[in-house]
Amino acid sequence: MKRLIIGCGYLGRRVADAWRRAGDEVWGLTRSDEHASDFQANGIHPLVGDVLDVASLTCLNSDDNRPFDTLLYAVARDRESTITMRDLYLRGLENVLSRIVPMPQRLIYISSTSVYGQDSGEWVDESSICHPTQENGRICHAAEELLWNMLRSHPECRGTVLRLAGIYGPGRLIARAAAIKAGEPIRGNPEAWLNLVHVDDAVRAVMMVDKQVSARETYLVVDNAPLKRQDYYRTLAKLLNAPEPHFENADNVPQSGTNKRCSNRKLRETLRFEFERPNALAALANVLFDA
Repeated sequence: MKRLIIGCGYLGRRVADAWRRAGDEVWGLTRSDEHASDFQANGIHPLVGDVLDVASLTCLNSDDNRPFDTLLYAVARDRESTITMRDLYLRGLENVLSRIVPMPQRLIYISSTSVYGQDSGEWVDESSICHPTQENGRICHAAEELLWNMLRSHPECRGTVLRLAGIYGPGRLIARAAAIKAGEPIRGNPEAWLNLVHVDDAVRAVMMVDKQVSARETYLVVDNAPLKRQDYYRTLAKLLNAPEPHFENADNVPQSGTNKRCSNRKLRETLRFEFERPNALAALANVLFDA
């Protein structure tokens, strides 16, 4: 199988590793020669191009006219970058889909639970209305709409949107751990709900969707147990032997779109997906040890 990943970050690199272990031919798009060398060293065929530079995307065209079996689009904005999230998520996606030839047989787009604006602790699922109130949620939702609109003219491509909760895993808790050890205050409402998914389960969801889903679908990828922010940070502090965490200006921090509970029922029931780490609180100790 021939796979292409655009966005070889925390999630993308782990999906690449899983595909390579399965014997697949994996390609990755990168903007730099340095990263291209790193890709090669790790068994990923590099394509040097920039999603915001249309001319550079001729690298996506197949030399043998054999389409990629799967394109995983998993871009994430570097917080230190001057590139806007809107450009990266919208213009970048449009550029890729307008330039890749032939169109891949399957496209898996990594979106976010930020597309939901519900903020009163209610449950949401794939059928819930998306009225995001924060800019990142609005951009993610607009990117989903752009994807579906562009795929209307490409019936040969099976599109799937995965709305991922907050990803955690080895190496993903280091910054937060350092802040908690230092006793830094945590901004936000301690009673607000968090929705999380372990990176290994997120990778497994990508792999399962790639193999099993033929119709154009959207899935929420989130573990079985939404948890309160205070429970998450208290557990993390205890594991780190750090001071009891305290929350700052909890009543004054806007909560729009940050306090809902996401249901994974569709993923579990329609695909029979079983989470290896269904509860983030129970998994934190192993994550810190692995990190």
